Amino acid sequence: MAEQVIRRQVDDLERLRGNLGVEADEQIVFGLDGQSYKIDLTAANAEGLRKVLAEYISAARPLFDRTTTKQLSPQQAKRAELEEVRLWAESQGVRVNRRGRIPQSILDAYELANGRLRHQ
Repeated sequence: MAEQVIRRQVDDLERLRGNLGVEADEQIVFGLDGQSYKIDLTAANAEGLRKVLAEYISAARPLFDRTTTKQLSPQQAKRAELEEVRLWAESQGVRVNRRGRIPQSILDAYELANGRLRHQ
């Protein structure tokens, strides 16, 4: 039997507002208080986020210059990706330890929702 899986990015803010199924146009990654976040948004909601943050960004100092940063080592890349899985699991209401192995069931659910992990 053949199976077809269709993966759609939906706007996280619209989903929170109860508007299910609004397709996202882009994914934005940002940080606050030492925590990194990513959110899928429509173009209009992404513009709204950028407008809200514009004054704060103009007053802030960049943490590093993106043009001079070196590429992550494979170990650093894997660690960053697993942190992304932990953040995703927590956003889904699943409790995950901050350290140690992530259960395979959570890794499988992440891959189903977000695509294959790059650094396994």
